Amino acid sequence: MGKEGKATTDMKRKRNGFADFNGKKTKVYAEMDIQSGEMVYVSDVEGNIIKVKKLK
Repeated sequence: MGKEGKATTDMKRKRNGFADFNGKKTKVYAEMDIQSGEMVYVSDVEGNIIKVKKLK
């Protein structure tokens, strides 16, 4: 948790999207609305679900 990356798709709250973490495209679950290009961080991991929030 806490790993930082960049959103590569627009994501609505409680929807899946993709983010880039050190060059690796990863499927993530948005806990808030996130625009493509915004910086995100991993807020939680539940099984194989990686949850992200906007980096402030």
